[in-house]
Amino acid sequence: MKHRIALGAVTTLSLALIASLAGIVRGGPLDPAGAPAPTYRTLGDVPPSWHQALDASDGCLSERFTCVLGGLAVLDNETGLVWDKVPDGPATWANAVDACYTATIAGRGGWRLPAIEELRSLVDPTAPAPPKVPVGHPFSEPDIIDSSIDFYWTQTSSNANTANAYVVSFFNGNASTKAKTESHYRWCVRGGTAHDAW
Repeated sequence: MKHRIALGAVTTLSLALIASLAGIVRGGPLDPAGAPAPTYRTLGDVPPSWHQALDASDGCLSERFTCVLGGLAVLDNETGLVWDKVPDGPATWANAVDACYTATIAGRGGWRLPAIEELRSLVDPTAPAPPKVPVGHPFSEPDIIDSSIDFYWTQTSSNANTANAYVVSFFNGNASTKAKTESHYRWCVRGGTAHDAW
């Protein structure tokens, strides 16, 4: 009698376990709902890492530069930054900061003054003559950098004196600091993460 009770209990538990497992198996079809998406990335999907040196000799169609936003801006494929095709100014530092923050270029906002390292990424010290930008660049002439005396603002304040900010001269490619009350040119940029405007 004890064996029959034990056998009945084992049978009941076995049936409960089978029923439970059957419920799990009935969870749905195992086939995917659609075709699986690719898991690889193309070079266009990978953020630039600033380790490369690309050729700029074909302007908008070069390895380095691609004209975007209806030809009103330039994507730098080395850094991933998007530059206004036509630098502007002159203005004081505060006015230049505000002008880039409020700029709408090709119907897009999100512009700012570049950080010192971003603006200097456009300097090519090997350029044979001023301006010291990559030969074949697509930026508009003569609006860009043909002055031997003027500078372009960055939003990077001087560590030694916050009343000054870094500027870049494209006549010689050098960086220095100038009083924020002076008037210099601006070159708005879009993208990146640098922020030191105030």
